[in-house]
Amino acid sequence: MDDDQSPDVTESVEVSDLHEKSAAASPSVGDTRRSQLTLTPRQRMQRLAVAGGSVVLALLILVTAVPGLRTGARSLLAGFVPTPTATLPPGTDRFYFIASVPNIQLSIDGRPVSHLPRIGTDLPLVLARGRHHIYWKGAPFLPQSCVLSVPFGISDNCGTPVPVLPSTPQGSFSASMVLLRESLVTLSTSQQSAVAAVIQNALPNSTSGIQPGDHYAVAQVATQPLRGTLVFQLATSNAFGTSDFGTGDACGLSSQSPYIVCNFAANPCAVCTIPAPALASTGVAVAPSSWYVVTFAGLSYTISTLTGHTLIANGPISPGGLAGAIFPILIALTWDGAAWHAQPFLGPAYDALLARLDASAAISSTQTVYPSPYFANLGCAAMPDFFSANGILLSNSPYTFIGTSNPADGCLAIESVPSTSGTEKAYYLYRFGGLIAVNDLAHRLAPSWPIASAHERQIAAALLSGGTPTT
Repeated sequence: MDDDQSPDVTESVEVSDLHEKSAAASPSVGDTRRSQLTLTPRQRMQRLAVAGGSVVLALLILVTAVPGLRTGARSLLAGFVPTPTATLPPGTDRFYFIASVPNIQLSIDGRPVSHLPRIGTDLPLVLARGRHHIYWKGAPFLPQSCVLSVPFGISDNCGTPVPVLPSTPQGSFSASMVLLRESLVTLSTSQQSAVAAVIQNALPNSTSGIQPGDHYAVAQVATQPLRGTLVFQLATSNAFGTSDFGTGDACGLSSQSPYIVCNFAANPCAVCTIPAPALASTGVAVAPSSWYVVTFAGLSYTISTLTGHTLIANGPISPGGLAGAIFPILIALTWDGAAWHAQPFLGPAYDALLARLDASAAISSTQTVYPSPYFANLGCAAMPDFFSANGILLSNSPYTFIGTSNPADGCLAIESVPSTSGTEKAYYLYRFGGLIAVNDLAHRLAPSWPIASAHERQIAAALLSGGTPTT
């Protein structure tokens, strides 16, 4: 063959054994490391994601297959999920703290509150979420405390906050009221006795002279000058027979103005606290230094000689149901740092106020407690037992009752009687438990009642000319 021929192909063939080929097919460790080092960051992340996903998938398959692991996993995962904070209902964190007695000093979580916001005037206090320690004191009452939470908690002991929607100069908004309750029971025993004594001394007893020939106790006739006294006796129970003097309170907060409601029938208090802010919302002029209460008192009379010898004690003011009546009286009590002072409020305006506050409607609808005109004219307190549908002198004729500034002088009852000549008037005088016929017409209409003496006619004439009439 000449030099132009193609070279032998066998000269270009490299022969190697199988071990060498196998080694060449499998990269060495060094080769793998070099390969990994040449991966981009994105490629490395993809590899990690695939590996991690495989592990998670395997775990999920295992947890799903085993009930015990499934329950534990749920609890574990729940701990990593944040619980959303519930939105507070409007007004839940805004509060008016209502002082039941004057000069209350309030602190919340140890921080003093310099001014208690007034409903209808000021914006309420805003409290943060959580438990708050409420503390208040007002001498001479014992300090009080309670726990209040936002939102309200089952272990709170300040009483359930009462929702309210007041209007203020800043607008109307939702809030809650909490009563800073004080009462007779939060006074010391000696202070309770002092309060009872000052109320009794402040009740408006009145005295009038009885001349020989005058009548008293229905049909008795005086043979010597006597003294008759109309007496209020502070009850140790309220009008419904609850006998625990001062161990409860009949009044609480209400969402509606005047923001206070009482139930004298259901709650055992003989001295019932009426918070001054609630009274103020009714238009009553209140003194900032006064503690306002409703107390109950019976009305009777005493007959005694001028030397002080008692002939009749606790005489019934009538032969009817009013003889045992208990009258509610609004009283302002003031502590001057050393002693108590009491001022009773009597009259139709205060009777109407008590009737408005009383949820049990006790003052206006029962036979035990009576409203005006009796406090307007205390001397006329017994008139319903004599002149009414259930009275002794049942008549369809209209009556006018006239009292005076001295209730012990009695009450003049005037009956208008139709006649052929128009209308005639019968005059009756009430004094110390009974009626007296002042003129002939009255005697003809009620012959069982005695005829007035000359002195009793003078009293009737004075009432007619200068008394206060009530129909």
